[in-house]
Amino acid sequence: MASKLKKQNIVIVIASFAIDHIIDVAGVLRKRRGGPAHWIRQALKEFRMPFLVISGPRPALVDMRLGINGERGSFRRVDPIHLRASRSAKAFIISTIENEFPVEQVHLLHGVIAVDLQGYIRNARVSGTLLHISSSVARRITIAKATAGELTYVQRTFITSQKKRILIVTHDVSGFEIFYRGRSHSFIGNNRVVSPDTIGAGDTFLTAFTIEWLRTLSVSKAALKAQAVVEHFLNKKARSMQSQSVDT
Repeated sequence: MASKLKKQNIVIVIASFAIDHIIDVAGVLRKRRGGPAHWIRQALKEFRMPFLVISGPRPALVDMRLGINGERGSFRRVDPIHLRASRSAKAFIISTIENEFPVEQVHLLHGVIAVDLQGYIRNARVSGTLLHISSSVARRITIAKATAGELTYVQRTFITSQKKRILIVTHDVSGFEIFYRGRSHSFIGNNRVVSPDTIGAGDTFLTAFTIEWLRTLSVSKAALKAQAVVEHFLNKKARSMQSQSVDT
């Protein structure tokens, strides 16, 4: 009985690891570990939260180019993530690169479910369609996150439904908006944070928000915590990039 309770109290991450080949703003090619699973795992370690990662058999191969207007990426390999039986956990954090874990498999999960929609929306855009999530699956998603631009590729019925639960809409440096139980809460961005490399910031934000919400059940506390965590994350990246430029 004790082992069963312990298993249910963990956070299960469903996401891909990756090997990123990144061309930075100076045109320098760098290779490093990445992928949503990498950044979520890193954030969970900071929170000292017990977790389990479910990912594909091999890391994805990703090519990225950083620029003043953000990053652009392409994918050479993304293995599927298979879940053949139902799972129970305190929470699930799902963040895909494309559609390697079909969103319809959410019905196999029992617990708080947080989903970064970016990968699913990316896959729908490539197919030239809107992202459709059935109502039966949508009802199981506790927290969903996307940028304002990404939401233009999502069916309106899902957006309307998710606003009754928790929907996080990010607006780049200007801030973000959270819809909770049908009401909107706006948070102003922090312009003190300047980093040309924002890879992993979205996954870090979703993870921090989810863990703090589990602890407090307060959307405002979770939002402010996530904002502070991402500010620290990006400042640390900026310092690292400055150090690398000095070394080279």
